[in-house]
Amino acid sequence: MITLRRAVLILTLFLPMLSGIGQDDPVSALHREIDNARLDDSLRVRNLFEWITSNISYDYGMYRRISEGKDSREQSAEDVARKRKGVCEGYANLFAALCQKSGFRCEVIEGHARGGVYGKRDQGELHAWNAVQINKRWYILDCTWAAGYVDGKGKFHFERNEHFWLTNPEEMTDDHYPFDPLWQLNAHPITFDEFTHGKTTGSGIQWDVRDSLIAHYRRNAEARESVSVARILMYDPENSYFLLQQARDYYNRGVAHLEIQQNRILAIRGTGKKLEDPDWFNDHLDQAEVLLKRSQDCTKQASAKRYPGLESPRAESLHNISEQLKYVVAQRKWIKKYFRKPGPIN
Repeated sequence: MITLRRAVLILTLFLPMLSGIGQDDPVSALHREIDNARLDDSLRVRNLFEWITSNISYDYGMYRRISEGKDSREQSAEDVARKRKGVCEGYANLFAALCQKSGFRCEVIEGHARGGVYGKRDQGELHAWNAVQINKRWYILDCTWAAGYVDGKGKFHFERNEHFWLTNPEEMTDDHYPFDPLWQLNAHPITFDEFTHGKTTGSGIQWDVRDSLIAHYRRNAEARESVSVARILMYDPENSYFLLQQARDYYNRGVAHLEIQQNRILAIRGTGKKLEDPDWFNDHLDQAEVLLKRSQDCTKQASAKRYPGLESPRAESLHNISEQLKYVVAQRKWIKKYFRKPGPIN
C-alpha cells in the first residue's frame, strides 16, 4: 500500500523532494552482492526479481498501521534493503533502485490494485509496482504480489507467483490500474471508470505505446509531469489527487506572473525612475487571474471522498488562492492609480 502524503506535500510545501544514494549505502552493498553482469539483460533483471521475491518479507504490521492512518513513513529502497521487509512501495523502490544500478531504465508505477477481498467492480486500494525496459522493450511486474501471501493470522509466507513477472499488459489491468494510463502499456488503455465497473474494450483512443514512451522520455522532468497529469485526468477526471496537483501547477504559474510584475516595480524603487507600459502590467495580472481561477476550479472539483486526508490541504489551498486573487484586484487598482500620474517609487 502507498499513502497520499505526496499529494498533501505538493499542496503545502511546493518544494521538490530529492533523495540520493551514496556509494556505501545498503542498496549499493546489496547490488554488489547479487548483480551478475555476465548474464544477458533479461536474466540479469530476472536475477534481481528472484532475489527480492525470495528475501524481502511483506511487512503486514506496517500495512495495518498505514491502513489505520498510524504510519505515513516513506519506504525507501535503503530501508527495505537494510530491514529485508516492506510493503508495496518498498518492494517497488528497491527493485527500481537495483535495476537502475545495473543500467536498466525502471519506473515505480503507482495506482490502484485489487485482489483477495476485492471484487471485479471495486477500485481496490493504493498500490505500487514496476515497469522495466529490457532490450528496448517495456514490461510490467509486481514484486509484492509475486513474493507470496499473508495468511489469516497476518503471517507472510514466501510463495512466488510467476503471473506477476513480465505480465501481459491486458491481463495486468484485470487487477492493476496505474494512475497514468501510459503505464498500462496497452494500445487501447481503459479508463478508471471501466476498471471499477467492469472492463470493456477500452477508451476508444488508440496509442502507439512505443512512440508514446519515446516522447515521454524526450520531455524534461517538468513537462513530463505536466503531460502525465493531463493524461491521468483524461482517463480519470474525478481523481482528486491529481486535480490538486494540476491546481498546484496553475497556482504556481499564476503566482509567477504576479512575481514578474512585482519584481519590475521593486527594481526601480528608490532609483528615481518611472514605470512604463501599463498594458504590460495588466497583461500579467490578467494571465495571473486566469491561471488562479483555473487552480480554484480544480481545487473545488477535488473531493476527499476517494482519498481521505485531502480535505485539509484542499481547504488551505482554496484560502491561498483566494488571497492571491484579492492581491490581483488590489494590484490592478494600484496600477490604474499610478499611471494616472506616473512618478518615482520610494
